[in-house]
Amino acid sequence: MWAPWSPVAVATADPTVRPPRRFLPERWDRAGWARLVLSVVGGVVLVCGVVLAWQGVRAAILLQRASDASQVLLAQVAQGDADGARRTAEVLEDAARRSHDSTDGPLWAVASWLPVVGDDVDAVRVVSREVDRVATRAVPTVVDVTAQVGLDAFSPRDGRVDIANLESVAPRLGAPRRALDEAARNVGDIRPEDVVGRLQVPVRRLQDVLTGAASAARVADTAATLLPDMLGAQERRRYLLLIQNNAEVRSLGGIPGSWAVIEADRGRVRMTEQGSAIDVPPVDDPRLAVPASQYGAVPVSAAEDLRNTTSVPDFPEAARFAGSLVGEATDTRFDGVVSVDPVTLGYLLQGLGPVTLGDGTRLTSENAVDELLNGVYRRYTTDPLAQDAVFEDAARSIFDAFVGGRGATQPVLEALVRAAVDNRVMVWSADRSEQRRIRTTGVSGVLSQDADRARVGVFVDDSKGSKLQYYLETSHTLTSSRCVDDRSRPAAGPPRRRRPSAGRWSPRRPSGHRRAADAARGGVGRPHRHDAHGRRADGRPRAHEHARHPCRAERRPRALGLRLTSTAPSHVVATVSRSGAHRRAGRRGTCAGRRPCGRCAGRRRAPRTWPGRARRRRRTSGPARSRRRVRSGR
Repeated sequence: MWAPWSPVAVATADPTVRPPRRFLPERWDRAGWARLVLSVVGGVVLVCGVVLAWQGVRAAILLQRASDASQVLLAQVAQGDADGARRTAEVLEDAARRSHDSTDGPLWAVASWLPVVGDDVDAVRVVSREVDRVATRAVPTVVDVTAQVGLDAFSPRDGRVDIANLESVAPRLGAPRRALDEAARNVGDIRPEDVVGRLQVPVRRLQDVLTGAASAARVADTAATLLPDMLGAQERRRYLLLIQNNAEVRSLGGIPGSWAVIEADRGRVRMTEQGSAIDVPPVDDPRLAVPASQYGAVPVSAAEDLRNTTSVPDFPEAARFAGSLVGEATDTRFDGVVSVDPVTLGYLLQGLGPVTLGDGTRLTSENAVDELLNGVYRRYTTDPLAQDAVFEDAARSIFDAFVGGRGATQPVLEALVRAAVDNRVMVWSADRSEQRRIRTTGVSGVLSQDADRARVGVFVDDSKGSKLQYYLETSHTLTSSRCVDDRSRPAAGPPRRRRPSAGRWSPRRPSGHRRAADAARGGVGRPHRHDAHGRRADGRPRAHEHARHPCRAERRPRALGLRLTSTAPSHVVATVSRSGAHRRAGRRGTCAGRRPCGRCAGRRRAPRTWPGRARRRRRTSGPARSRRRVRSGR
């Protein structure tokens, strides 16, 4: 039987009839198929790489355009240019959408799993997706709200805050808040040190911007929701304003050297009464007490002395103590507590402008901190009442300028946001529903306590009253250690490895029998016998129990459940090299090396295959096989 494509058919057929042209040779061996497959795969990879590079460059250009548009948008929103802000928002949204389309698809999804460039590709994908999310879900709403009510909705005018504006914008700020929170969380998961050097700075900058924007959105959403009720829309509210003095440091910032009572009724805010820590003497029988679980970490006097209330690193608890002490001294029930410090007052003066105190001191944003934390003690060294009077005068002057609407709105709001990010503004509400909302913001001052996660903090308290913390500069270094092999070593370092004792692998007996190994090697002593409970016959603890070590319960876990023990002095098993060379002595082998061989350790070994026993058939292919077929007449 023959075929028209065989050599015989070609030789005997009509010479005028040309054989059909073939794409592949008559005989295609494995090497040929491999070359073909590699060529096709290489071509596909090359095309994908070119397309990926082109899309990456296009996405980078669009992201830069979106960044420039965002800067212009912020300036237009601050200036109140609603029409220009809408046009810029459309440009920002278009650039972000096109960048997301360029980096979205199966090609980028597959490239993100590559071993070398996978982290870089994934970072670009995440950045493009989250920028598109913010430009689509957050920016339009913010522009519309700003055009509708402006920034003045959050700023008081003539001692009054417009509650109607707050109630109108509150339902619309939830979507931008959720979009910014999700974007900040997803971009924050990127590790800048894992991406290429040119992407590290932009990624870190975007993380900072989104973190600040998300924090500001949370504060704005919570403020628009809670401020109407907290400003007395339903009933009159009273709040305690604490002004901490950082010159005498406490865990929350500083000693509450000055305080004031703030009343809010239907949006109108005013300061009624002021005082200092001297006006609230310590009490022997306070209304509240420090929980017994915090003894040793929190001073008991935190519930008895107003000056020590901020020694508690958790602001809600410190606010309850302070509200109870001041309320008992003034016969007032407070609906909440607000805390600021001189640094916050300096931030506010950037937008409010300078104020002049009763003694002629002129406070500005540049000298407010120096004057309130150091200058007042230099001028009135031996007069504490004069010092307290300066603090009270500064607090009232800045408060009156703030509620009176003095200065520009944007710098004042930026100062409050900056102080909130620095944990210098803290708010606590006695209403439980309001406090649950406040806990989700950056002004809660809550000490996080998770049952499944350990948290470590460094808190500094000064009990001398020297006011010298103005000159204090602190730095902290935190290291974590664990107990490994009876020793304390950093947790980040590799575990300490011990060389196993001589013996046989056993899944039941523990390792560490040095005396048994010595007896097996040279007869130094006989192996110790153990009873049914695992105790040694001589009553001494076993070597692996680490009876004298305080961290015996934290020793290194067993690896694979195997322990190395010695069975008899006549059978010495040491380790062997990777080549498997060992010595045999009689029927029971005696190995020499560094790792026990499979035969001596009692483990099953796969049968050894000798290459000379299996003959390989000689394979022929290509033209040689074809010529053999022609000679044989096939």
